[in-house]
Amino acid sequence: MKRLKKLLLLTLTFILSLSVKAQTKIYGNVIYSDNNATPTGIYSFNAEDGLTFDAVKVDEEMNASNGGVYENGKYHFMNMFTYYEYNAETWTQIKKENLGFVKGGPMQATALAYDKTTNKVYGCFMDYNTYSYVFGTVDYDQLERTAISSLGDNIMRCMVCTPDGKLYGINGEGTLYSFDKTTGETTEIGSTGLSISNIQGAICDPKDGTVYWAACLSNGNTGLYTLDLNTASTMLVAQFPNNEEVTGLFILPQANTDGTPKTVTNLKSNFVNGSLTGNFSFTMPTQSNEDKDLESVTDYKVTVDDSVLIKGSAQPGADITTEEVTLTRGHHNISVICSNPSGESLPAYDFPYIGKDTPNAVDSLVCTASGDKAILSWKAVTTGKDNGYMGTVTYDITRYPGQISVAKGLTGNSFEETVDTTTFNRVYYTVTPCND
Repeated sequence: MKRLKKLLLLTLTFILSLSVKAQTKIYGNVIYSDNNATPTGIYSFNAEDGLTFDAVKVDEEMNASNGGVYENGKYHFMNMFTYYEYNAETWTQIKKENLGFVKGGPMQATALAYDKTTNKVYGCFMDYNTYSYVFGTVDYDQLERTAISSLGDNIMRCMVCTPDGKLYGINGEGTLYSFDKTTGETTEIGSTGLSISNIQGAICDPKDGTVYWAACLSNGNTGLYTLDLNTASTMLVAQFPNNEEVTGLFILPQANTDGTPKTVTNLKSNFVNGSLTGNFSFTMPTQSNEDKDLESVTDYKVTVDDSVLIKGSAQPGADITTEEVTLTRGHHNISVICSNPSGESLPAYDFPYIGKDTPNAVDSLVCTASGDKAILSWKAVTTGKDNGYMGTVTYDITRYPGQISVAKGLTGNSFEETVDTTTFNRVYYTVTPCND
C-alpha cells in the first residue's frame, strides 16, 4: 500500500510539474489600472487564476492607446499621432516620431493583429475623411496604412490571428467576426455574451491554438478570458487584480523541443562611425533545443530587410564575423537564423540605424541684447532623430529680417554679433545643427 501511495504521489508530482511547464506567458501593454497600481508599461503574466503582472518595461510613454502589436522582434504602437518602435528583447527605443494629423491619423488603430503567414499587420483603423472605420494593413517600415474595405461604424475593439492565418475581430457590441483578409468581408460568428467598452487585447497561443482575450467590461471590471472562435463562447481565466486595461498582447515565439539549433547569441551590426559599410558578428549555438550538444557544422544565413545577404556554415560555438556589406542610410532589420538537418532556429534580431543620423533641434536657445550686441547660447546637440551615430555637430545661424547667414559650421554653442541699430531695432535668429 505504501508503495502504491508513493507511486501515486510521484505521478501527481509529475502531472503538476507538467502543468507548471505548460503555463502560457502572455505579454501586453498596461495602459490603465485602478489608482495607477500597475503603472503604464509592458508586463508579462501567466494565463492562470490568481495571475500577477510582472514588469518588463515601465514607462509612462508606453501607452498603445491607438494600437500596439508585436512583429518579428519589434513592438510597434501609436499614441495619438506619435509612432513608437521598440526592440522587444532589450526594450530599447528604435524610433519615436510625431507623424502629425495627416500621416498619423490613418495609422491610428482600434485593433491590430500580426499574421505570420503573410507577414502583415491587419487592423481596424480610423478614417478621418468619413469619420468611420476601415479594415486594412499597416506597414511600420514605410509608416503607411492601406485600406482594404470600409467597416462603417462597426468598430473592432480587438483582433486576433491564428497560426494558420485566420483572422477574427470583436466589435464594440462584443460580437465575434471572421475576416476575409483579401476583401475585408466579415462573417458574424456570434455574441461573446460580454458587454465591453474601451480598449481590449487578444492573442492566439501558437502551441495549442487557445485564444486569450484581455477584456475590459462596461462595468469597469477587467480580466483574462479564453475565446472559442467557433462558437464565440468565453470562459474567465482570471480577474485582473487592479482592473488593468491591457492591449497589444503577444506571446514570444517558442522553439520546438527537437534537434534544431538554439538561437545565435551576441549579434551585433558593426558599422563604425556612421559608415555605410560594415559587417555582422555573432556566436554560433553549442546546443540543440533538446539541450544536447551540437556535434556537426551548422549553417547560418543573415537577412537584411527580408533579403538574404550572407550565407555560411561554422562549428558549434564559433565566433563569426561576416564579410563586409554596404547598406543605405537609415534603419534596417537584421536577423540571423542557423539550421541543421532537423530544421531552423528561432531568429536573432538587431535593428541598427546605419549611417549618420539627423541631429535633433537645439534646446534652451536664448537670445539677449547688450547694447548693440546680440548674444545667443544653447545646449549642445548630442542626439539624433533616430538615436544613431552623430559625428561632429556644427551650427548654422541665420538672422532675420532679411534671412542673412551670419555663421556657418560653428563648433561652439554660443554666438554673438554687433547689430547695426540704425537699420534694425528688432532682430531674431534661427540656429540649425548640422553634421555630414
